[in-house]
Amino acid sequence: MSDGSAGSIYAMGAPLYRAAGWSGVLPLRDRQKVPLLAGFTGYDGVWPTEAQVSEWMLKWPTSNLGLRVEYGILVLDVDSYDGKTGGATLEEAEHRWGPLSSTYRSTSRLGDSVSGQRFYRVPLGMLFRSVIEFAELGLGHIDTIQPHLRVSAVWPSIHPNTGEVYRWYAPDGSLLPEGMVPRVGNLPELPTGSVEGMAKDALRDEVFDGSTPNRSRAMREQVNQETYQRLMGMARDHTAPDRLVAARLDAALADLMSGTGSRYALARDHVAALMRFRAVGRAGVPTALRQLLTAYVLEVGDTRPALVAEAEFLRFTEGAAMLVAATPLTTGQPDGGQPVEAGVVCRVLDTPSWSPTDLTEALTGDTSGVTPTLFRRTDGVCLFYPGMTHSLHGESESGKSLIVQAECVRLINLGEQVLYIDFESDEQSVVDRLVKLGADEQAVADHFHYLRPEVAPTHSEAERAAWESTLGTEYTLAVIDGVTEALTVFGRGSLDNDDIAAWSREVPRKIAERTGAAVVLIDHVVKNKTMQGRHAIGGQAKMAALTGAAYTVEILQPLGVGMRGAVGLRIGKDRPGQVRNKCGAFRKGDRTQQAARVVIDSTGEQTTVTVEPWDARAPQEVTGGEFRPTVLMQRVSRVMEDAAEPMTKTEAVKTAGGKRESVLHAFDIMVREGYLAPQGERRGYPLYVSVKPYSESADLLTRRHQGGELLPVLRSV
Repeated sequence: MSDGSAGSIYAMGAPLYRAAGWSGVLPLRDRQKVPLLAGFTGYDGVWPTEAQVSEWMLKWPTSNLGLRVEYGILVLDVDSYDGKTGGATLEEAEHRWGPLSSTYRSTSRLGDSVSGQRFYRVPLGMLFRSVIEFAELGLGHIDTIQPHLRVSAVWPSIHPNTGEVYRWYAPDGSLLPEGMVPRVGNLPELPTGSVEGMAKDALRDEVFDGSTPNRSRAMREQVNQETYQRLMGMARDHTAPDRLVAARLDAALADLMSGTGSRYALARDHVAALMRFRAVGRAGVPTALRQLLTAYVLEVGDTRPALVAEAEFLRFTEGAAMLVAATPLTTGQPDGGQPVEAGVVCRVLDTPSWSPTDLTEALTGDTSGVTPTLFRRTDGVCLFYPGMTHSLHGESESGKSLIVQAECVRLINLGEQVLYIDFESDEQSVVDRLVKLGADEQAVADHFHYLRPEVAPTHSEAERAAWESTLGTEYTLAVIDGVTEALTVFGRGSLDNDDIAAWSREVPRKIAERTGAAVVLIDHVVKNKTMQGRHAIGGQAKMAALTGAAYTVEILQPLGVGMRGAVGLRIGKDRPGQVRNKCGAFRKGDRTQQAARVVIDSTGEQTTVTVEPWDARAPQEVTGGEFRPTVLMQRVSRVMEDAAEPMTKTEAVKTAGGKRESVLHAFDIMVREGYLAPQGERRGYPLYVSVKPYSESADLLTRRHQGGELLPVLRSV
């Protein structure tokens, strides 16, 4: 290669770099620095797989080789030839920020000890200036190479201008033999002074890049610091999003999950829009931003670490605040006719829809109405919001109606009014179940308002009058059991988003607004497990129309007469944002979080329903005489915890190892006790995921203390 022959470039170098810990080993155009393929660079670029690299080695063996540097790596590309000032710029940088560590350097100019690309490790998630320059001194010609910015052409590539092969120099200045490349883990750290100096104003430079009039470079000096600080002061603001903010949040989440466009740019632009809402006083922007942050980190998790995604989102927020704080708000008259003083954060009041709205509560900042108060877990956390609409959806016989009916019983026994609109069952079945759940018969008669509509309220004057009477009563909880059939009764289609949106306004939202009830819609999911997402069967508008929270019901342990079973609730939407932060980790497959574990005990004369925290220990359902392979259970648990994707039972048992019959038994116990749960299927075989880790030692301790509280499970971190 030393003679400049093209030879086998990419095919020779790619496996060496991959072995040294470089993930982004990309083919470049012959004798150029431009990537051959799109989609592997920039903020949204994916990282190539081993299979892709192998394919490229066969397809383009002689192409140049470029590195998209890893997260946590910064490259300084110094040009100090043909009158360029990179060397002097480097000296000035060291004078200001301290000396640089000696490091690996890549260059094709073997007689030039200054020019070349210097590689350093830096804190994960930091943004650096795209160029290092001191304009007042006329110094520049140092570009930075970052994971999202540029690629580094390296050995054995051929420089497009000099025709020479790139070579590596060691930190001591010696020339590395051809075929020897630096390992990622051996790169030195960029000193703290240089990190701070090279990162300073990087975000401001990116925001005010001159791409649009409101991003002109001149405006970077016009940022009103008081306004900026006020916009960023969100730590204690947990107000629920108002109508416009909630709509923007829904649009942002839909765009992120659509699979089209740049996820980075989409999130950045939606954050900018939300920050403009905050600037004019709309409520709930911090809450919306927190929810969007969670979704963004999850959605881009296939391309960068969570810490990097979080840092990016923080920059979205800071950058949006800079833009607003640099732009005088003089184009509108949100306060009723008076121009807005530049840099002032003001409040815009909603224009009444059809009749005047009392804004006293909103103006006082009273947000008590958005606190969930119903369907309480044993740790005191509630899952339903008064005056808002919710969804509880799951497969047939998953217990979704039963667990809501248990909340009905709790409320009517306290003397609260409950509305139950039933499109699925009949009054005898429902009343029998209420009594079985412990309802006082007089409480059922006095406080349980049961409706079984067969036509829409517009069918006749009598029906309309009955409907208005219902809406004129105050309820604590209102249940609509059977959404698909309800849509049919109202002449609406379950797959038509326009129909769903109209029905949602006409029925559940009207009930919530007129009666003050927490409205719960009981609905089904599609039968095909691979198609099940976080929303109910039918149009996506079902989820979008909800003003409260949405929960998917999953069977953890079988339910039935004489059995003690359990179901899991996973939260898929939380518009007010007061529940998600008290739930478990996101599941990437459907973007839901564990919200609760509901134990349904039908072994006695009366059925009891206990709503536990999502991470509660599963009860021991096996008898004392049943074989309990705890060692194998822990082995299966580790296999499932480490699995990158759902596994079949056969795959998990084979991977865990051991006597097949015993491992199968261990697997079945873990499913029954809620450690593993089904999630989709592959070629007709059910797939399983880890719901929570199993610990043999904690299990043994728990079984020794059956009469007391369950001991917490220690989790490794």
